[in-house]
Amino acid sequence: MIIDTLDNIGRYAGLGKHYETAVRFLKEADLSALPLGKTEIDGENVFANLADNFLDRDEMAWEAHQRYADIQLILSGEEGFGWAAQADYGLLTGDFQVCHPQGEIVPFTLHAGQFVIYLPGEPHSPGNPVKGPAFCRKMVIKVLHNI
Repeated sequence: MIIDTLDNIGRYAGLGKHYETAVRFLKEADLSALPLGKTEIDGENVFANLADNFLDRDEMAWEAHQRYADIQLILSGEEGFGWAAQADYGLLTGDFQVCHPQGEIVPFTLHAGQFVIYLPGEPHSPGNPVKGPAFCRKMVIKVLHNI
């Protein structure tokens, strides 16, 4: 897991060719002008989903992915997240896998202009309210992770 600000996104282009594509998109695109929903960047290698989310759940829901990394960028508002080093993994549906964290859970909050990168296999819990129900605009860029 990596946490940083959009000003430093260029540091992560070296993670691989698809990350380089994602970084270039984030540096060059007018993020405020993008429509809600899916934006194709490089076919199924790199694509983005922009959403306005109402965060109101009581319990953290956990997930992981096998092929794609997530770059989750907060554009407005704030969102609570969780990360765990280990988990029990459930059924894999496409690239989405429900999981149950094991051991220590690390909760944190991201604000507008901050992002987190979750690599494949990393248990994470996005979409959590920080101080009660709230709205958040977030972009999730899915990056095919080739090792």
